[in-house]
Amino acid sequence: MDVDVTTTLKKYKKIPIYIVEDHNEVLPFIYRSIGSKHLPVYNNIIVHLDSHPDLMIPLNLKAETVSKKYDLFNSLSIENWILPAAFAGHLTRLAWIKPPWAKQMKDGLKTFTIGRNSDGKVRLDSHESYFLSDGLYCPSEKMDSKKEVNLLVSTLGEPYDDDDDVVPEIRTGIQVAQDIFSSFKNVKEYILDIDLDFFSTMNPFKDLYAKCNLYTKLKDLYLFAAPHFLSETTLMEAALRREKQLEELNNLFTHLDEHKNLGDWQEEKTHLYYEVCELVRAVRRHYSDKEIDWLSIHDAGCTCDNTDLPHHVATDDEFQDYITGHFRELLGALPHPPTIITISRSSQDDYCPQEQVDAIQAAVLDELNSRFPVDVPISQYLL
Repeated sequence: MDVDVTTTLKKYKKIPIYIVEDHNEVLPFIYRSIGSKHLPVYNNIIVHLDSHPDLMIPLNLKAETVSKKYDLFNSLSIENWILPAAFAGHLTRLAWIKPPWAKQMKDGLKTFTIGRNSDGKVRLDSHESYFLSDGLYCPSEKMDSKKEVNLLVSTLGEPYDDDDDVVPEIRTGIQVAQDIFSSFKNVKEYILDIDLDFFSTMNPFKDLYAKCNLYTKLKDLYLFAAPHFLSETTLMEAALRREKQLEELNNLFTHLDEHKNLGDWQEEKTHLYYEVCELVRAVRRHYSDKEIDWLSIHDAGCTCDNTDLPHHVATDDEFQDYITGHFRELLGALPHPPTIITISRSSQDDYCPQEQVDAIQAAVLDELNSRFPVDVPISQYLL
C-alpha cells in the first residue's frame, strides 16, 4: 500500500460543490483537490451515494494510461471512473451507499486487490459477480503494481417491495454513518459524492426499440453464466470467455454502425454472429435504418448480465421524504464535514428522470447548505 508523504493538508474556507452531468466528470475535480493538497495523494475515502456502483473498469484499459490523467479522463465513462483512480492509489477506500432498489451487490465490507495483468491491463481479484460479468477477474499472484481496495456496500432507506428475491439489509442514516467510520479508521478527509439518481432512477434501456422486445433479446444475447465453482481456474476461464464475448459483440455492433449490415463480415462466423444477425432482422421488422442506433443497442446489451439495472421512479413526495428523512439523517450522523462534495445529475442519459432532476438537485443542495459550510456550487454542467 502506498504511503502518503503529505503531512499538512490545506483547508478550504468553504466546502466546494461541483455539479456535473455525467458522473465520470467529477474525477478531474477530485484530482484537482489532490493536486492542490486539499486531499491526500493516496488512500482517499469516497462516500458514493448512487443507484449504481460505477465500479467497472474499461475492459481494454492499459495500466500505463492511468498515470496519464488526461488520457485517463478521456477513456472513462459513467460506469467505470472510480476503480482506475483506485489503481492509481488515490481512491482505495470506497463506500457505495445505495437505495433499496439497487441490488447489484450484497451489503458488507469487501476487500480485493487491483493491479496490472500480464497483458498490461487493469484487473482485480474479486469474486463478486458484478466484476466477473465484465471479464475483469485476475488472480492476485498474476498481477503486479497491486493496491488493496476496501469496499463497503450499505443500503440506506426502508424496505422496498418488488418481485426480486434479493432483499438487502436496510440501514438507517445513523447506522450507515457508523458503518463508514467504523470500517475506515482515522477518517480525517473524505469525498461526499452524490448521484441524483440515488433518489429516483430509471433503466433507460427497458423500452429501447420496444416493438421488437429488444431488451429481452439482449438479455439472452449478453447473458453471463457465473461459474458454479469459484476456483482460480474456473474464474479465469469465465473471465476470458466473458472478455471474448463482449469484444466480439462490440466488433459486430461497431461493424453494423459503420456498414449497416453484416454481409461483408470477414471474421469467423460464430454463434454470436448468427444470433446478432437474427436480432438485426427482428429490429428491422419494426424500425427503419434511420431509427436504429446499433452502438446504443450494444451499450444496452452491456448492462445485461445476471442482474437488471435498478428501476424505481419515485413520486415527488417519495423523493422529498427520502431527502428530508434518510438523507438528512445520514448527513447529520457524519462526524465531520467532507472535504469536497461532487454531484452528478445523470439526466441526459435518462438515469435520473429529466422531469425530476432539477427538483431533486434543489432539495439536495438545501440539505447540504443547512448542514455544512458549503461554497456556491460550481455548475460545470451548464458550461
